[in-house]
Amino acid sequence: MNKIAMLFVNLLVLLSVLSGCSSNKSKEVKAGEEFVVKDSLSYEVNRLETLKKLEPSIIDGYYTYYEPKDKSNVLLDLVLNVKNESSTQIDLSNYISLTFNINKKEYEAGLVIEQDGGKKLSPFGELDPMQSTLVHLFTEISEAVIPDEVLCELTVNNEKREFKLSRKALAPTKKYLKYGEVIDQKDLGSITIIKNSITKKLLPPNTDGVYSYYEVKDKNDSYLVLEVKIRNNSGSSVEPEDLVNCRVTVDNKYEYTGFLVYTEGDGDLTSYGSISPLKETTGFFLIQIPDEIINKTIEFKLNIFGDNYYLKK
Repeated sequence: MNKIAMLFVNLLVLLSVLSGCSSNKSKEVKAGEEFVVKDSLSYEVNRLETLKKLEPSIIDGYYTYYEPKDKSNVLLDLVLNVKNESSTQIDLSNYISLTFNINKKEYEAGLVIEQDGGKKLSPFGELDPMQSTLVHLFTEISEAVIPDEVLCELTVNNEKREFKLSRKALAPTKKYLKYGEVIDQKDLGSITIIKNSITKKLLPPNTDGVYSYYEVKDKNDSYLVLEVKIRNNSGSSVEPEDLVNCRVTVDNKYEYTGFLVYTEGDGDLTSYGSISPLKETTGFFLIQIPDEIINKTIEFKLNIFGDNYYLKK
């Protein structure tokens, strides 16, 4: 073999090695896998999904949400569970950034932080020492161009990592509950799923004397009611909405958010107040739904202690 041919072969080998090193540079990430940035943050990849609307984990009253500017697009959302491992507050918006690399094109991700126990989304927010929260890193994109495996570059406190994100492996999984099932967290509380019902008027368990009740204002609607038992195991009083929240999807299309009422000491119903430590109450989620669809397929989405669960009607 002459020298020119030999040089050409060596060049091909070198390019092959360099190419191999480049392809192996990106790490394939698993859900729940932890990464630690010394003296600042640790984080886990929670999920990767496409959304038409990015909302906080807990829907309660008025809240901020994000949608694509072009309605034909989606939001590609990488969710991290981030913990402050330092001894001081950290402004997450100054510590975390991400770029998606899709089909040789870069998409800078926006960042929003879940605050107030998952009730709010904000592009700004400080995280106290040893506290955790969910951080959303998202970009607007046509869903048709998103590959099965997404490449990204994540920077956390100036430490860069390149990741391969499998849409299938990181897709959110639905954890389904059964009626009678108890979700328990030792230092927070327990939630027992009791039953569902449909009514025009919800009466309290005790109807002796004067009492409060809830009735639909539109005669063409009814309340879908989900009854739960709520116990506070913490050392201080808590509002029931901080422990459990509920919304429903009807016919795989229509979304409704209701409100929670619960029993007081005398058996009457209220929507205000708190549960004392080691006490429990019976709660009723009231979701007003048009009668024409209330008997179609219904799925409850419950956020319990910050985690999402699902329940068939």
